[in-house]
Amino acid sequence: MIAAAIGFVAAAAVGTLVEYAVHRYVLHTRRFTNYFVRRHKLHHKTYIRQSLASEFVGFFPWAVPVLPLGFLFGVPAGVGYAAGTVAYVLWVALCHKWSHEAPHRLFWMSPTVHVVHHDHPPKWNFGVTTGLWDRVFGTYRAG
Repeated sequence: MIAAAIGFVAAAAVGTLVEYAVHRYVLHTRRFTNYFVRRHKLHHKTYIRQSLASEFVGFFPWAVPVLPLGFLFGVPAGVGYAAGTVAYVLWVALCHKWSHEAPHRLFWMSPTVHVVHHDHPPKWNFGVTTGLWDRVFGTYRAG
């Protein structure tokens, strides 16, 4: 039970770093062109309201490669980590939706943080759920 709980919490910690890295180094680079990068570039041109399910489906493929990591520490840790990863992706989807449609709900982040990210070209504020990694890597800018 403890291993599953630790795995669940670890998924959130890994999730925030993966979220930051994918957003900064994959979705905002010219090195990659694929469906996800094209969709993200379109998102920066015009935000179209999406359902929470659609947001989840857009984020989930990025989590698939890290899903098995918890199993390196045993089955309970792996199950907890996998469940935590799915819960975390749901959280990212909700935060992303709110950042566009109801930024006041993200009470732990200034509503202007995401607005600054949408400047062209985007060079700041790549974290969707937290500004932690932006602060660590020097890409945080207040609005």
